[in-house]
Amino acid sequence: GVDHYYMDLKEVLMRHPGPKCLPSSLRIASAFLLGLMRRDKDVQLQVTHQLQRIIAKSSCESLIGPAGIGFHPDHLLVHTACSGVANKLKISYYYDFPYCTYPVLVHLRRWMLDMRFTLRDVEMELAPEQVANRKRLVATYDSQVKACFSNLEQLEATVEGYPQERLLEPVMVVAGSDDASSDGSEAVDNSEKDQQADTSTDKIGRAHV
Repeated sequence: GVDHYYMDLKEVLMRHPGPKCLPSSLRIASAFLLGLMRRDKDVQLQVTHQLQRIIAKSSCESLIGPAGIGFHPDHLLVHTACSGVANKLKISYYYDFPYCTYPVLVHLRRWMLDMRFTLRDVEMELAPEQVANRKRLVATYDSQVKACFSNLEQLEATVEGYPQERLLEPVMVVAGSDDASSDGSEAVDNSEKDQQADTSTDKIGRAHV
């Protein structure tokens, strides 16, 4: 199973406060005093440091974080935090649902990520009971149902239309090295990069939601 850890981070109500010369309000003042007005970079570093402590304490060998498809600020923040510890363990990035159901968002984010990493797709088909469980779990976020799906019926249709879990895994690219795999990492030469990107996704069992 999967254990959980509550980071107890304060919610950031205001990510990008305006110039100090602007007229203040009680809402801005209270957010500042409660520490709810912070830059994304500050929060990201805090998440990275907590991840480092968890990894050191648990000795875990793999980490799964968001790919940032859809460009949700929180998902991008956590993606960056996970990338900050990626050199210490195997890392995978999951396709952010429901944004991953929009091809234009997937292609745009993949293009941005492919500029930084060599990535391979891993696809896991969900069993019917897992699809039903995902419907139930997504529906528990009452505030998101209308914002993301308009209604419960559309939510269920969207989940049924995407009965899979997809991950992105960085691939180490090493050209002409005799000890390319000496650290246990998967290595390919540059001539294989484009071929890997175009191959069909791997099937590695069923996802646990």
